[in-house]
Amino acid sequence: MHANKILTILKELGTSDNYKKIFINGAWGIGKSYYANNYIEENQDNIIYITLFGKTTFESIETDIAKQMINKLSLFKKHKKKLKDFSKKITGSLSYNGISINTPENQKKSVISQYSSLLESKPLIIIIDDLERKSENVPIEDIMGMVEELSQYDKTKIIIIGDENNITSEVKEKWGRFKEKIIEKEYIISEFSEEAIDNIINLKVKEYIDENEIKDFVDNFIKKHKVKNLRTIIKGIKLFREIYDNFLDIKNNKEINLIVLESCMAIVIETTENLYKPSEKDKTKDQVQYDIDKDLITRIRHHYFAPIYINSKEAFLLKYIYNIYNSDYNDSTKSDVNIAINSYLMIEPEEKNLFYLSEENIKDKVKKLFYKMDKNAYNYVTLDFFVDDYNEISKWNDILDIGFSYESLLNVFCSILFVNHYDISNSLYENKIDSFTLKGDDNKTLNKLVDDYNNKCEDKYYNDKFDEIENHFKTKNYNVKVLEWLDYSLLDINKKDLVKTFHERCLNNNFFIPDLSDEIDNDEWHWTHFVWKLYYEKMPDECKNEMNNYIETKKSNKISDYRLNALQRYRPLVKNKNK
Repeated sequence: MHANKILTILKELGTSDNYKKIFINGAWGIGKSYYANNYIEENQDNIIYITLFGKTTFESIETDIAKQMINKLSLFKKHKKKLKDFSKKITGSLSYNGISINTPENQKKSVISQYSSLLESKPLIIIIDDLERKSENVPIEDIMGMVEELSQYDKTKIIIIGDENNITSEVKEKWGRFKEKIIEKEYIISEFSEEAIDNIINLKVKEYIDENEIKDFVDNFIKKHKVKNLRTIIKGIKLFREIYDNFLDIKNNKEINLIVLESCMAIVIETTENLYKPSEKDKTKDQVQYDIDKDLITRIRHHYFAPIYINSKEAFLLKYIYNIYNSDYNDSTKSDVNIAINSYLMIEPEEKNLFYLSEENIKDKVKKLFYKMDKNAYNYVTLDFFVDDYNEISKWNDILDIGFSYESLLNVFCSILFVNHYDISNSLYENKIDSFTLKGDDNKTLNKLVDDYNNKCEDKYYNDKFDEIENHFKTKNYNVKVLEWLDYSLLDINKKDLVKTFHERCLNNNFFIPDLSDEIDNDEWHWTHFVWKLYYEKMPDECKNEMNNYIETKKSNKISDYRLNALQRYRPLVKNKNK
């Protein structure tokens, strides 16, 4: 049965005397609560709706029912006398218009009967939702006993909504017994109703995106990926609203809003439903496709935006939005997002992807793009965006023999990245390009470009870092933070060249030890202590010996002698041979 049949079921229940206790059974997110709520909005005066989710005691369930009865009494002002009689039958802590009330426990039958009488021709319908999410502290037998008791009252009908497959095993046996005895009719909702998606998306995003674009988005994006859970759709829309409200400076660009919505929805759909996540069986079928799909962002890019052989620029916000979705962002994220958006808006639109063009047009466009980069006229948006563009250049250069040498490709590739991506204040890892983003791609030239860039990046990074240390030392700016990266970098057994370079820089800069023979401050001493620690913990013995020999020459007076001896006692660079 389609989920939209719930509306028909509820309408029939309100007009027919056939059933008083029914169960609507269907999977999470299939649309049960959505259609029930639609019916409630049209028939508010005679419906009480409660969810078992969050109710930790049976009494709280009864209290919720009683509260809703009282809240609806304002609909029956014409029955003032009956209302007073109704109110007198209840005593306790709740209140309506100054009248104190409580849950109808001892006089429940009288209370519900009188409430039902106020409805005149309509039945009182009590909807109990989220059966599978009830608290373990609330016995299922208490709930079913309440259902049976409520059904005895005149013109009172009860609907239970839930996902029987997700009832815990401890409860399922009892539930089965009670269902057989109490429930008069079960409706199994097995099919998703796509009209719910149309309605929800139209309602929630129509003020941000053009109507035609919404229809196209639903037909060619949402329905294409066969999303079967309304909660997933709602979650994606909520992420879109979070991005729109908190991260976008431009509020009136419907093209950007659509790109943001597509990225939000793709991320939520794939992380929630894993529609394209590869299995080990897929690995044996198609190793290349397996490698592509193994990385989440790459998988989303190529299944939700474009096949791997086509460059989809609309995916340029994916990584930012994914980080925001996982609450992995910082103060600069908003600025980064808006810089990327502004750069995207400056790009000249392409009528067709290169994949679809003639050989002559492909060559022409690839040459123009490369020469833009070579002349520093390229509009850099994000790293992903740039790598996608360079993928096109290097791929078509190989396929069509356009004529760019590897050296020229590498020079331009590195120059663009060193200007736009490289930042000495970031870690080496952040400055490099993750090779996993390229795995599965058959573009060997691009993979080699990335490897060569990463090697050059590492050399540049360490040289720039050492230059920074030298500059601080020479200007007597003893900020120990510029040394801290060495604490973990020198540990790497593969970084023998780094150890050698650090020692050479030390030899040329008095081992970065300040003059300790006069008055010093805390920063100066902290700096000295840290350099000493690096040599003591990370450097080979021959380097320690050279530093120790230098230190001996710096003991020029009693105060410097005392300070350096204090370091030597705490962390001896050279062990005492007499011990």
